[in-house]
Amino acid sequence: MAAQRIRIELSEDRMRASVTVVAGEALEREALTAALATAGVTFGIDAAALDTVATHLSDPGFACEESIATGRPMRSESNDACELAIAVGLQSGHQLDDGSFDYRERGLLTPVKRGQIVAHCQPAVVGIEGRTVTGDAIPFVHSPPRPTATFGEGLERQASGDVVATRDGVARRVDKAAIAVGDHYLHNGDVDLRSGHLEMRGSLTVTGDVTAKFEVQASGDVEIAKAVLRGTVYSGGTICVRGGVVGTGGGQLLAERDVAAEHGQGAVIHCGGTLHLRKAAIHCELRASVIHVDGPVRGGTVHAEHQVVVGAVGALMGGETELAVAVELERPLHLRFIEDRRERHLVDRLGAQLIHLRAPTQRVRTGAAAGSSAEADRELRVAALASTARIDVLGTIHAGSVIVIGSHRVVLDESHRRCRFTLDRETQTIRHDPLP
Repeated sequence: MAAQRIRIELSEDRMRASVTVVAGEALEREALTAALATAGVTFGIDAAALDTVATHLSDPGFACEESIATGRPMRSESNDACELAIAVGLQSGHQLDDGSFDYRERGLLTPVKRGQIVAHCQPAVVGIEGRTVTGDAIPFVHSPPRPTATFGEGLERQASGDVVATRDGVARRVDKAAIAVGDHYLHNGDVDLRSGHLEMRGSLTVTGDVTAKFEVQASGDVEIAKAVLRGTVYSGGTICVRGGVVGTGGGQLLAERDVAAEHGQGAVIHCGGTLHLRKAAIHCELRASVIHVDGPVRGGTVHAEHQVVVGAVGALMGGETELAVAVELERPLHLRFIEDRRERHLVDRLGAQLIHLRAPTQRVRTGAAAGSSAEADRELRVAALASTARIDVLGTIHAGSVIVIGSHRVVLDESHRRCRFTLDRETQTIRHDPLP
């Protein structure tokens, strides 16, 4: 009679058992346990459901359909796995926003900010053997061993599994598997097609040259052990070039603080602090708060906020060379670097040559003719700079050279030696005096 009233059904995968009870003869608890044993249900029995059904079997009118047992699913084993959220290591190139491909952007260095997520990690999972309601084992799948990334200094793995940078710097591979973030990078060799552009947060040292059309960019100090040969260097700190800076369609240094180099030829060098060339500047565009050129300046422009000190200026055969002080500087220079980079990419696509054009020096308009309060404010700042600015020439300044102090400009009609140019406050004219 119990078999007529109690029916045990198993799912196809034997992971679930249910009991169906219909109205009939009053039964005891043993009838239910016997039905489960007959069906082979030995694992995962729901004790609460068993008690509920067994208690009501004494009622001839009781009927129900309940889940009575559930198997344990198998859980596969998996190793600790991490997936990088950034590209680390040399790439074949980089696709630009306009769809073109720049093979010089190879990503040797990957700059990261403090707090930036570098990787996502999933913890290792221990495998668990499954079991059906009939007690049959379901073996778990073993995960094959595989190498995983390890994380060195400058990185921290959080409880969420995210690996974040603990400082600004550059992410790089220490070996085949280890990733670390450092705030200084030593690049052995030239910056060329093998390395691609170098960009990082922190300081950077290059033991070779920065070659034509390649860029070095760092938020900290940059040191170039050799020369910059028609390449571009930007620093959020200082730039030190042991060799020279050669331009002619390239050769650009931009630094928020100081710049020092051996010499410049056809180069563009701007900085927010002191610019020092240990030898000559030939047809260069120099712009800084204070400029020192130990050797001669031949052609080009030398514009400073406060002071210019040069060895000699111009040449016997002529050729315009302009020295200017009380010049407001462009800050920060990173904005110019980004804009110049766009221009270089456009020029490269057109197959043309980038030429920096310099507008001729003009006297600044004064008073109402300035046309705006902003222009009037700028004029006052320039006047304040001009009152203390000076140009010192340690050797000969040749006729034809141009001297500009604030809004005042003069072209020398004869040569002078060892002299200082300042603005006479009473006459508001440029005067020159022998160096003390």
